[in-house]
Amino acid sequence: MPNRSDKTSTTSKLSRKQRAVKRKLTAIFSADVQGYSRLMETDEEYTVSIVTSHRNLMAGLIEQYQGRVVDSPGDNVLAEFASALDAVNCAIEVQRRIRQLNLEIPEDRKMLFRIGINLGDVIVEGERIYGDGVNVASRLEGLAEGGGVCVSRPVYDQVKKKVSQKFEYLGARTVRNISEPVRVYKIQLVDDPNAAPSEKVQYEARKSISKDTLLEIRPILLHHTPEAFSLAFTLLNKETEKQPADSEAKAMTAYILWEAANQGWLKDLGIGYFESRSQARLHLKACEGQGSPWGNMVNSEIKILRRDFSGAIKLAREALEPSPSDPTVLSWLAYALTMAGRPMEAVPYGREAIKNNPANPALHFSRLALAYLSMGQMPEAVGLFAKATEKNLKMNSLKPAHAVALVYSGKKEEARKLLDQYRTIWPVLPNIRRVMFFWPFKDKRTADFFAEGLTQARLPGKVSDCLYCQKEQKLTGSAIRSTFFGKTMTGFDPWTGRQEWVMRDKDGGAILYAGRDGQRIMDRGHSRVEKDNLCDCWEERTAGIDVCGPVFRNIREDAEQKDEFILFTDYGFFPMSPV
Repeated sequence: MPNRSDKTSTTSKLSRKQRAVKRKLTAIFSADVQGYSRLMETDEEYTVSIVTSHRNLMAGLIEQYQGRVVDSPGDNVLAEFASALDAVNCAIEVQRRIRQLNLEIPEDRKMLFRIGINLGDVIVEGERIYGDGVNVASRLEGLAEGGGVCVSRPVYDQVKKKVSQKFEYLGARTVRNISEPVRVYKIQLVDDPNAAPSEKVQYEARKSISKDTLLEIRPILLHHTPEAFSLAFTLLNKETEKQPADSEAKAMTAYILWEAANQGWLKDLGIGYFESRSQARLHLKACEGQGSPWGNMVNSEIKILRRDFSGAIKLAREALEPSPSDPTVLSWLAYALTMAGRPMEAVPYGREAIKNNPANPALHFSRLALAYLSMGQMPEAVGLFAKATEKNLKMNSLKPAHAVALVYSGKKEEARKLLDQYRTIWPVLPNIRRVMFFWPFKDKRTADFFAEGLTQARLPGKVSDCLYCQKEQKLTGSAIRSTFFGKTMTGFDPWTGRQEWVMRDKDGGAILYAGRDGQRIMDRGHSRVEKDNLCDCWEERTAGIDVCGPVFRNIREDAEQKDEFILFTDYGFFPMSPV
């Protein structure tokens, strides 16, 4: 065992070593020759002569622009500048001068340099520099065209208003050995034949901005936190301000709005629950039929809330087709299968999702845990929920399921504390009926098992409050028309507790009343039947959007609650009885 003096000596040595490591922020300039191997194979001596000449020219210009050559092996040149502007101006001048020299060289012997510039933190060791800042500059060099210059976003931000050249955004690129995508900008050189794109090319570049932004946002959403969703939402809104969003952007926005509402993160987006649902529906309508995985996942959940489980699974599988390894889609399919009473089938998809998103697997841990919970395998469920909580404390939607798993594992006090936390998230305090609306298990035994666990965790209400509806209780379109049109229905709004009345005429004109004895008009709209769904379009409540859903006869009817019939929509459930 080392004595105290040994320990002190070791610490002193470590401290000296740590002090010896120097870091600094610098502009890194990296250049190489496009097709150098081909040129060497064609004429080795000539190529060495030309590259040496060009490197000498480059070294002189780097010194002229206050830079320093760090290394220049073979066809590569690595330099650093104290100023990003000096680095960019030097690169522009290098390319201009080399193009002039190339005018005197045969076409098959011309030497074109690619240059990448990054502003980043580096480790300094003697005359050398190392680190991700250097690696990013090298990757940018590889993305540049021969005779071109690519820069990172930090460089662009520093110089965009200080040089006359324009920049073309090439998108957020995933590059080798760099964990986060790099936002890349190409400098449009004045005397570059490719530098003045036509109106059509400029329009195509503008159109592609949305796609590039989506590539940047996808890895952000994998974190599945309120901060990540808020950032993604902000980025999408900024792009939409510049130009109309394409269908993929609209689908992604719908997903963000929808999932943020599920998780109780809407405050971070600065939007309310019903507004989020309305906006999500507007975005979904705008990208209808485009087959986006984001839109398919939202529409799949809408199917689940409407108790259409086969439709939900179909959409989830369609979402997986264009991106079979996408962890979010994989775990969503696992969830849809579990709600449809097929948890054993869900397990492989849940495990695959975790494997494909090892950095941020909390969402996938929770959905896999739900499958095990549905199969009654409590140790597996509790263990997975614990891992999810450890990874992400702010993921709220699956906390009721976690509480149920704790109850059946003999940990009721832990379950009650968890539900107490869950109840503080929502403006309307949850009860059995409200919570179970969002957990519409197709299998009745699973639904009752789940609800019983919630009551033991002291969630207000009783198992009989659950709105469990079997297929045979669903009204046909003709039954909906004869029951609801030309009549007045009343019920208690489950979110406000207020009694409301809806009067529909035979042609579908609808008026929503509230107040004592239904004397005050709250909203006006129109109702219709679409297949076996009742669709209501309210001027205020649904912002002029059709909200459709099936109607079930409630087998657990409570006369006082006015819930002989239950309408299920993506906004919520609405109990009602004829007046």
